[in-house]
Amino acid sequence: MQPPIIGYCDPLRGRPGQRIAFHVSSGGGRPFSARVVRIVCGDPNPQGPGLDIREVASDLCGEHPGQEQIVPIGSCGLAALPALRGHGALSAVFNVRPTRLNDDLRAILSLQDTEATQVLMVGLERGELVLLQRRDGQEGRAATGLRLEAGQWYAVRVDLIDDSSAVAVRLEPIEARPLRPKGQGTVVSLAAPVDFQAWSRITFAAAWSGRPQHCFNGQIEQPQLRAKRDDNGRSEDEIVAAWDFSQRINQQTFPDVGPHGCDGTLVNVPTRAVRGSNWTGNEMNWRHAPQHYGAIHFHDDDLSDCKWAESLSFAISPEWDSGIYGLEVQNELGTDIIPFYVLPAKQAPRKPIAVLASTFTHVAYANHARGNFDEAFRERVRAWQAYPWNPTM
Repeated sequence: MQPPIIGYCDPLRGRPGQRIAFHVSSGGGRPFSARVVRIVCGDPNPQGPGLDIREVASDLCGEHPGQEQIVPIGSCGLAALPALRGHGALSAVFNVRPTRLNDDLRAILSLQDTEATQVLMVGLERGELVLLQRRDGQEGRAATGLRLEAGQWYAVRVDLIDDSSAVAVRLEPIEARPLRPKGQGTVVSLAAPVDFQAWSRITFAAAWSGRPQHCFNGQIEQPQLRAKRDDNGRSEDEIVAAWDFSQRINQQTFPDVGPHGCDGTLVNVPTRAVRGSNWTGNEMNWRHAPQHYGAIHFHDDDLSDCKWAESLSFAISPEWDSGIYGLEVQNELGTDIIPFYVLPAKQAPRKPIAVLASTFTHVAYANHARGNFDEAFRERVRAWQAYPWNPTM
C-alpha cells in the first residue's frame, strides 16, 4: 500500500534558474496543496533541536489537480512475436532456475496479447509448474504435478497445438545431483483450446498489462519458440524465435537470433551477466566468456524508474540560499515533503563551509525496507508526531 500522498523530484538538485519537476501520487486522485519549504532540521526526536521547517515564498503555493500513480515494481522482458499463423504446433523451450518459491502464482513465461486479456502463462506456484489460461473473458489453471527446487537449473519444454486444449510439459533437471529425480513429463488439458493468432508478444518473468504482474523470482536463459517441421517423413524442430541473453549484456535489450529478429526490451533493470546452466567456473569475467553468463535474474521487487507523470515544476529562485529544501504536498489524507537541494550559483561568492550531500545514498536507501515497522516504531511516531511511513524518520 502506498502512502496517501507521495512523490519524487527530477533532478534532485539544481542552481538558481534551473527547473525541478515533481511527480506526485495523490490517493484517489484527490487535489493537493503544495508549498516550498527550507529544511533546517528534519529530525523529530524531542531530545534533539526539533523540527525546523520554514516556508519559502514561491509562486506555486496553492491547490493542484491530483492523480493516483502506481509503482510498477518487478522486472521482466518484453518481445514482439512473429506471426504464428500457419504453425500447427509450437514448443516453448527455456532453462529456468527459481530462487524463491512463492505461495502465489508467478509467471516464468507468458504468451499474450498487448493487454494480457488473451494469455497462456507458464508459471510457478509453491514450487509446482502451473499453466494459466485467459481467453474470451474466462480464466482457468491446470496444475502439472511437476515440481521444481529453488537453486536448481531445469530445462522446460511446453508443447502446444493450435486450436487444441492439450498441452504437453516436460521438465528435466540440468546436471542432476545424486538422488534427485530425473526428467518428468505430463499432458494437461486446458479449459479452452489455445489460439496462436491471439498472441502478439512474449513476456519473460511476468505477465504484462501496462506494468509487470505475477513477477517471477529467479533466472531464465535460452528461451526459444520452435515449430514442428516435417522433413522427408521426419519431424524436426524449426526455430521461430530464439532470444539470446548472453548478448548485449551491458544494455537493457536482448536480441532474437532467429529468422524474424524480434528483439526484446527489459523492464526495471533485472540483473544481467548471471551464471548460466553451462557455467564452468573457468572464466570469472563475463566479458571474456559471455556464453557462460547468459542468464538474467529477475526479481519481483526490481525498480528503475516509476515513470510517473509530472505534476508540477518550477525554476529555483535566485533569492534562495543554497541548502536543503522540500516541496510539501498535502491532501485530505496526509502530507509528504519531497526533498531537493539548492546549489549556489556558479558565480556566487563562496562561503567558508561546504556541505557534501550524499545524494546517491539518499536515492539508494530512501525507500529501503528495514523490517522495523513494529509497535515500538508506531509508539515513537505517535510520541514524536513524526512521519509514519519511514522508520528512520
